Amino acid sequence: MSTYVKNGHLHGRINHERLAYFDIIGRDAARDFFQQKGWEPSTNDRDDQGNLVFTRTDLKVTRNNQELHIEAATKRSNIFKYIYQGVDVETRKLKYFTENQNAFVSMCDYHGEKPNFHRGNELILIHCKYLFYADKNLLECKRIEKNCRNGLNQTGDLESFYRIPYKFLWHYIKDHSGFYKLKNKPVE
Repeated sequence: MSTYVKNGHLHGRINHERLAYFDIIGRDAARDFFQQKGWEPSTNDRDDQGNLVFTRTDLKVTRNNQELHIEAATKRSNIFKYIYQGVDVETRKLKYFTENQNAFVSMCDYHGEKPNFHRGNELILIHCKYLFYADKNLLECKRIEKNCRNGLNQTGDLESFYRIPYKFLWHYIKDHSGFYKLKNKPVE
């Protein structure tokens, strides 16, 4: 079995092949997006010796004495057509955030087949507060369980996710020049 239970949630075990392909794609998309918006990104999930720290977000971005924490994610481009029904974020990502933190999940789309995966043109930002709302089933944000069967090394095992309605997301699409343009901003 490729899942385990922690705090009542079903989590998928780390698949190192998926991580090798998709972690870079998600991080690069987040870096590019925030640089375009005037932020300075830096790696956040490594200590001074370069060791991975599993409790830190992937990136930290700074601008004018402000700091945001960013957890990067990717989803297949054919799944992005369903974001209007809500976006699903693995419940394990909640561990990277605190409730009153100004932090986000940055999720980009990707295209291609192994070994030629590449970033697409869409990016969504989900403020971490919506993960906390979903953990408590508030404001239409909720916890769900689903099977992921398609995609590289997906097993089809049941896993826990937070579903965040589209109305709470920032949604950006790249224009022909590669600049991210706002398509949707949250209602709050």
